[in-house]
Amino acid sequence: MSLSSRSVTESKNCCASSSTNTLQPVKDEEYLVLGESSDGFFYYNRSNSPQHMALQELLMKQHEPHAKCCQLTASGMQAISATLHGIIISRKNENLNLIYSDELYCDSPRLFQWIAKMFKNVTLHSINVLEKNNIIQLFEGKFAKQTNILFFESCSNPNGNIFDFSILSKLEAASKALITIVDNTWLTHEIFNPFTVKQVDYVVSSLTKYYSAGHCIGGMVLARSKNAMKGCTEWMIVNGNHVSPYHCELVKEHAETIAQRIACSSVVTKRVINEFLVKHPKVLQVNHPLCQTHPSHALMKTYFKRSKDNLVPSVFTFKVKGTKSDVLQVLKKATILDHKTSFGAKMSRTDPWPQEESGFTFVRLSVGYEDNYERIVKGLEEILSHL
Repeated sequence: MSLSSRSVTESKNCCASSSTNTLQPVKDEEYLVLGESSDGFFYYNRSNSPQHMALQELLMKQHEPHAKCCQLTASGMQAISATLHGIIISRKNENLNLIYSDELYCDSPRLFQWIAKMFKNVTLHSINVLEKNNIIQLFEGKFAKQTNILFFESCSNPNGNIFDFSILSKLEAASKALITIVDNTWLTHEIFNPFTVKQVDYVVSSLTKYYSAGHCIGGMVLARSKNAMKGCTEWMIVNGNHVSPYHCELVKEHAETIAQRIACSSVVTKRVINEFLVKHPKVLQVNHPLCQTHPSHALMKTYFKRSKDNLVPSVFTFKVKGTKSDVLQVLKKATILDHKTSFGAKMSRTDPWPQEESGFTFVRLSVGYEDNYERIVKGLEEILSHL
């Protein structure tokens, strides 16, 4: 089969077609390499597989009714990269503004810098998502009547800032074209589905955290239309993207129980913040939209409707006195709470990359879905007693 004909076949399958030729898993020694269809034809599992399609179907169902196509990726970062490459290549003859939040997962702006070096028609701009009036002014002035790609996290890493989605209609009206990409890793669809806002075109997420429960690395791109996903899918296929059928099985197994895990970690997070951290004399600030003093508290109540059901982000930061170096020494020596990067795992952990500001340090805490209030508080007391 030629590359072009194979690309067409794989591109159609990426949207998890439910035709009579649907791939069926075959548990033999080659099931990770070959997938058998109902007519007995064996497909090469590089860009697609029965397990791949089953996971795509589940992820689209979880984002109903707006998600029309899903592309699996090897990681969350690849999901962002594939989305941007698909958009930029399809608009190679246009000048593009890539406008992004000034608080993101650290590798995202690194990717943007690299993309701007590779594509001379892309210009980068950083915005503060909390300054909605300034954003509107920029779009009605500097970015007016231009093609604008807007990228932000639904709840920012690490301090939980929320973009005011209500201004997207104004940004769209001011633009020649507005393409909005939302990274929903911090929340998952259980807390907030960005597609409920009609101006959102793509939702990207790491599957490593909540969807796989920390069991394997993966990512996804969801699009509001199949046509919008075309460039992303083609870029993935020609670049030989592969997501292991085994990893698809792992993610699907744990994604089916994500509701229970988010519920468990949310309830404990609320208790840890409200009953312990905000009352502790050594904790000078808690950055979580749950807190009334947080700049995005009102937006959380507006958009995260299920916060009334106790569903809230289970990752946040808190401020303590001390340099980053001193605080890290305490975190590394802690005997109760793990000191590891990433989040979404069973047990709670502090992150190895705290941020320092004028002699104070912001510690990131991720609450585990099988952890309990008493153990977490005991671990925090151990840490705070040495600061």
